[in-house]
Amino acid sequence: MRIVIASPPKTGNVWVKNLLAEIYDLNIFAGPKPSPEELKKFFTTEIFQDNSIFHEHYRASEELFALGDLVDAKWVTTLRNPYDTFVSLFYYVQNFPRLFPEGHRLSVFHGESINGPAALDYLASDSEGFGALLDLGEDWIAGGKSIIIRYEDLHANPMKELKKVTAQIQDVPKKKIKTAIKNCSAENMRQRDEDLEKHIRKASVGDWRNHLGEKHLEIIRAKHAERINQLGYSVH
Repeated sequence: MRIVIASPPKTGNVWVKNLLAEIYDLNIFAGPKPSPEELKKFFTTEIFQDNSIFHEHYRASEELFALGDLVDAKWVTTLRNPYDTFVSLFYYVQNFPRLFPEGHRLSVFHGESINGPAALDYLASDSEGFGALLDLGEDWIAGGKSIIIRYEDLHANPMKELKKVTAQIQDVPKKKIKTAIKNCSAENMRQRDEDLEKHIRKASVGDWRNHLGEKHLEIIRAKHAERINQLGYSVH
């Protein structure tokens, strides 16, 4: 079995990856993530070995689906309320500045406030900013090949959501899912290593209300209302 989690960033990818790895006894691919140009080699050689899982933020495409078909890869996409996604992304950059060196489009967040001009400009941008992140989620829904997991549903009832997901991948005993949920709780995952401790910041739903003000909401309404509705979320 090979599973690829292909989703927008900060939508629960790490949580889902660890849950499915536990459920199916998969190895989490630890090598360098292949760029779009390297994907053919990745899928057609032994780099992406059987019984493995990894996640990356690829765009959906027929070429990508065809490569996955060569090894019968299962596609999984996580979606999350865009308001929470933006907040999580901002603080992720703050916690891991080394991943966003000077010149990266998110390096403008370094040392900035979520209320500052850099954050607001990113939020308002279509092609190079938050709009592109939302488009990524829309692409995977439209592609029709991916199993969609909504962060909010997984958070509210992980057993129900994972039973639905595993029914589309490969059925497993309920006990297996229950064990995975326990082992991959936010508290347990934070204890695995220092990076995960910082990576898993809140693991909550609706935290955006504690961080976003009217300026943020005005921008989202003006720029992204249609995208948010197409993703299945409400505009505030």
